[in-house]
Amino acid sequence: MQKSDKITALYCRLSHEDELAGESLSIQNQRKILQEYADNNHLLNTVFFIDDGVSGVSFERKGLQDMLREVEAGNVAAVVVKDLSRLGRDYLKTGEYMKRPDGLPDEMSESGYGAFVSLKKRGQLRGCIGTITGVQDNLADEIIANAVSAGVRDPRFQPVEASELEDLDISVDVLFAPEPADISELDHIKYGVIVSSGYRRGLLLPNLDGVDTVEEQLSIALQKAGIRPNERYSIERFEVVRHV
Repeated sequence: MQKSDKITALYCRLSHEDELAGESLSIQNQRKILQEYADNNHLLNTVFFIDDGVSGVSFERKGLQDMLREVEAGNVAAVVVKDLSRLGRDYLKTGEYMKRPDGLPDEMSESGYGAFVSLKKRGQLRGCIGTITGVQDNLADEIIANAVSAGVRDPRFQPVEASELEDLDISVDVLFAPEPADISELDHIKYGVIVSSGYRRGLLLPNLDGVDTVEEQLSIALQKAGIRPNERYSIERFEVVRHV
């Protein structure tokens, strides 16, 4: 199939539980939103794949499987969904369907690096999830996994929807290995900080808006860890490379 002949797959799903949410999640409303998005972004040859009345817990759904067969056959230029929950409730498995971009620099294939992905919408935090050390096979997969988690698994926020994507600013902090430090060796602009006491651990990235001193950086990290300032705790510092 030539590139110009490839389809834009528009996927809709509605479970019986979703029906209780009313018109906002209806198949009719999803179709309208997806077609408008495709039209506005010049996505051609749109084809709908629909699972109506089917739970997102299982990925064994006729509409989804039909679409994935087209993807695997190389017949799909783009897949559009209202939000990731339409594709599936298992967000980590949903992230497996994200293809690693071609032409990445060599360092993206290296392993062992932690990474934090931060999402902001109109200057306000919309999600932030990361790993202190690498848990994926390489840095590219680390960033992809954490980007998905920042969008849909940050417990402080509702999952990001497709309609929000154009308003998001995304930054990625790649973490170097932490090293032990004392307060005199900290610098809230240059270094991030990790505080630990037993199983409790809190991390704060460097050079954050509204964090103007080392004392503020430590205080926030302690709060995140649930450690009181008068408790004994250890400090580590780390450097990052920030990509915005």
